[in-house]
Amino acid sequence: MEAVDQFETLDRLPAVCPRCETAFEPIQPDADPTALSETGWVCPRCGWSIVTTFVPPLLADQGDYDIIVPQTANPSADLLKTVAKHLAVGLLEAKRTISENDVRLFSGSALDAYRLRDELRRHGVDHTISPEFPY
Repeated sequence: MEAVDQFETLDRLPAVCPRCETAFEPIQPDADPTALSETGWVCPRCGWSIVTTFVPPLLADQGDYDIIVPQTANPSADLLKTVAKHLAVGLLEAKRTISENDVRLFSGSALDAYRLRDELRRHGVDHTISPEFPY
């Protein structure tokens, strides 16, 4: 435990293991931007390691985002289902709404916007996100 207390941050960690002086290997964070994972350094020789939680920028983002679906006179079945689902209305109301105006489909967290954006892309639904969505 004393070795861990010597290092306040991973940036101050020496390039070699304090036990056996072997060069550290990085522990890479998970590639999933929606999940916490670990990151740090491990000694390949003796196994000494220092690990911390990696919080992806998407999870740390405290901003709110709006997802807007543009008005269209001939909405596809997938678009109608998506609008109906997220506005909690029937298909006829969804068709009327999307035929008359742009529709704010969502307003909320970056993580939820990310998930909805993926759903919209899978269904080929045209949309914009504001403010600019960096994920």
